Amino acid sequence: MVEGTASQFRSAIGHAITHSKILIIDPFGDDPIVVTGSHNFSKSASSKNDENFIVIRGHRKIAMHYAINAMQTYSHYRWRAYLEESAREDRDPFQYLSRDPNWQRRRNIGETKRMLAFWLPEA
Repeated sequence: MVEGTASQFRSAIGHAITHSKILIIDPFGDDPIVVTGSHNFSKSASSKNDENFIVIRGHRKIAMHYAINAMQTYSHYRWRAYLEESAREDRDPFQYLSRDPNWQRRRNIGETKRMLAFWLPEA
């Protein structure tokens, strides 16, 4: 084991690491698949280490919760990385915010509308 400071960690590795090993396939479809466990999805995990995983198929509620957790984790760390990028580039991280009351109008068209339909399906 190697010890270091938070600053050394960020400069060498990045802002954060999550130790979550999951695969989620079609979480809102008719036959969602979740693969989770201690398995690192590597050759040594399969051949040398005592690692395992479980495949959960067809359980939409479990798949939905795993997908939400994955997106929340990404969003949390992506925001922190964006703030660091902004500071490093000496720019205002909030420069893209709009005071226009119609700023969300774009959410009802094109790719954004399709993404919202995927992540927020009708119950």
